Order: sequence, then structure tokens, then C-alpha cells
Amino acid sequence: MKRIGNIRKKVLTKENLEKVVQHLCRNEKKKNWTPSMKRKWSNLLKNKDMNLAMIYTDLINMNYTFHPFNRFTRNERGKIRQIYASCPEDQIVDNILTIALEYVFMEKKKIIHPHAYGSIKGRGQHELREKIIKILKNAEGQNIYVAVCDTRQYYPTINHEIMMRFLEHHIKDKWLLWLCKATLERMPGDAGMALGLCSSNILGHIYHAAIDWHMTVEFGIKDYYRFCDDKIMIHKDKNFLHSAVRELQQEVLGLKQEVKSNWRVINASKERVPFLGGYINTTNAFIKPSGRRRIERRIRKEIKLPFNSEQDCERILKSWAGIMGGLKSLSIGNIISTWKEKYSIFFERLAFAKNKVEERRAYKIKRKKIEAELYEAIDIRSVENQIKYPLTQCQSFIPVHIVPFSNRNI
Repeated sequence: MKRIGNIRKKVLTKENLEKVVQHLCRNEKKKNWTPSMKRKWSNLLKNKDMNLAMIYTDLINMNYTFHPFNRFTRNERGKIRQIYASCPEDQIVDNILTIALEYVFMEKKKIIHPHAYGSIKGRGQHELREKIIKILKNAEGQNIYVAVCDTRQYYPTINHEIMMRFLEHHIKDKWLLWLCKATLERMPGDAGMALGLCSSNILGHIYHAAIDWHMTVEFGIKDYYRFCDDKIMIHKDKNFLHSAVRELQQEVLGLKQEVKSNWRVINASKERVPFLGGYINTTNAFIKPSGRRRIERRIRKEIKLPFNSEQDCERILKSWAGIMGGLKSLSIGNIISTWKEKYSIFFERLAFAKNKVEERRAYKIKRKKIEAELYEAIDIRSVENQIKYPLTQCQSFIPVHIVPFSNRNI
């Protein structure tokens, strides 16, 4: 198989570095910055051109040195995860590496399987849920079985030597191989990928890409899907799925990893399938009771907070947007009705905040219309009109105040 070369010239450009900085400094990212991260970014952006030129030169000469990680733990539904945060310079380099790997493995060679989901644009958890529900619906009236299995400690057990061997098999460019090796060596020992890096997502997909193709092409299981380290297989024959899981276990062992022993083969026509934090059956996907309790705790916490300013409106709208984002592909009509009765104060505040946003949007449209009419009525290109009607006087007629937010408490 032909290896891909000449990648550095296509990926490592000053234009790409600028785009990466704009992407990392967008408003959504800035709001999650810690005070120390804000200081680091402000220092980099003060002399942005000089700092980007230094990063560019170091990468071209292959002598860029990564900084130590800032490590912290995060509790995700009872699981304690070690997260690794990087400084701004390392984040920029890591994004360049991600662009290069996506170019090789997704654009040129298409090594990453189309049934691999998670951290890929257009292939998130909601799309995978909808895909599985569609397959199960088509088999309605028949017995259809689903095998669900998970890899134990997926990212911490990714072997560096196996990963580099796989990368060298597809990449010819020495610069990209050097950058991949330097990124892997940021983790001590001969195994492990840092959770929190942008490149860890694409490298995680690359590590199991060969298994994905083996299971679908060689073993012959058509409905095989993977979400990061979670795998789900659908078939009409229960015994065939047991054989598929045993085959998968052997393949995963070859990568020095292990499938968890709690894997199951479920009759989806009689029992709900637990997958991606919810339950799936032949018609819909439902939220788990633990997930429902977690959201209700969040709503109760929001009710206790004050609600008498514009910032409080923005806060409650963002909170609800986050809740609904996680419930996008789930059947939640009955739950929402129950919550509206149980937490009426929260939903009254939410409706009030939405009305204020609509008022502001309508006001901005009206203001733009008034400005356009004024500028059309007064020809600012004419010197005589500028003398008779200075632009400053014209602007004084334009309402510039913001619709004041009511101090009413709900």
C-alpha cells in the first residue's frame, strides 16, 4: 500500500497557524479558560506574529520541545479520569498534528472506518443512536440481537510501539512521523495517550481502525459500529454474535488491550440495550434514571440561584441548551412534561429569558432598518449634504440605547 509523503508543505503553513489560533480563541473556548490559561494566551497574543514565527521555525527544523502537562482529575459519572491540559503553544502544535492526521487517514487514504463514531464531524453520539434505532426498527417483528462490549482503560493502554508501526505503514513524511513520536513520548512509559489532547481522538480511532475493517470485511458482520472504545454489533443470529465477540477479544489482545468481561448479547426485541448513557429499543432511545436524576439536580441548583439581571438570563439559557444538547436523540416528551409541572419556576424563568432574547433581536432588526433609512435619506458622499447635515448630527437621531432588562424577580 502506497505511503503518503510531502505532508509538511501542505499542512504546516502560516495561514494554518493563524486559523488554528482563531479556532482556539473563539468565544466558546474563552469562556472555559481558567485565569492562568487567560494569562498564558494573553502573553502569546501580545506578540502573536513573533510567537507564531518561532513555533513555525521550530516545527520546520524539527526541534520543537513540548512543555509539561498541567494535570487534574475529573469525576465523570463515578469514573475518575486523569485530564492533561497543555499550554497555548502546545495546543497550536497539537491542532496542526490533528489536521495532518485527518488529511492522511480521512481524506487521502480513508483508513478510519465509516462506522467509527465519536469526535468526528457529523459522526457523534446522536447520529449513532439514530442509526442503531433505524436498524432495529427495520427488524421489527423478528428476533434481533445486539452485542455490546467495551475496551478496558482504552487510552491509557494504547501501545506506543504498535501505534508508531501502524503510522509508519501509512506515512512516508519524516516530519509528521517525528511529530507523532514526540506527541506519544509526552506520556511516560511505553503506553498511554493523554486525555485532553485534540490529537488523542484521531489517534484513538487510528489504533482500532484495522480491527474495524477486519470485523466488517473479513469476519463479515455488516452492522458493526464503534464509538471511541465502545463497540456494538447487531445480527439476527445470537451464536454468530458470540463468535464475533470472541474474535474481537483476540484482535484487541493483539493490540495489548483487553475487552471488559461485562459484555452482553441482548435480544433487542424483548429487552432494552444500554448504550451511550441511555437505553435503546426497537422504537426509541431513553435516558437512564441516573442521567435523569443528574439533570434534575442541575435544575434545582439553577432555581436556587438569583434571577434579576441580564446575565442571569444568559446563564439559564446556556444551562438549558447544555441539558437539551445531551438529550437531542432521546425520547423525552413525557419527561419534559413532568419537569414542567415539578419545576414550574425554572420553566417560567426560561420562558421569560427567551422572550427577552426575542425582544432584543427584534429591536436590533428595527434599529438596523432605521439606520439604513437615515443613511439612504442623507447622501453622505455629497460634500454639500455633509456640511448641511454632519454625520454626527444624523447619528444622534439613531436610538443607541439597549432595551433595559426588567428587574422583576420570578
